[in-house]
Amino acid sequence: MLTGKSQQTLHLLVIEDDRCKRTIALEAATYSIACGLSNSIVLHSQESQAFKHSKMKNLNTTTLRSN
Repeated sequence: MLTGKSQQTLHLLVIEDDRCKRTIALEAATYSIACGLSNSIVLHSQESQAFKHSKMKNLNTTTLRSN
């Protein structure tokens, strides 16, 4: 039991695509997720090229939206 210490929440995103499986610690409030190299998180799967995603973190909840 933690006493006198504040608890921190760590948000992780696990991505498995054509190249590899990776775990990303989500520290920023907003991420762009897609195949283009200009995105915060780059997907390498051919299936994901038709989609654009943004990852939003708000306190203890996370939401994945498809634009």
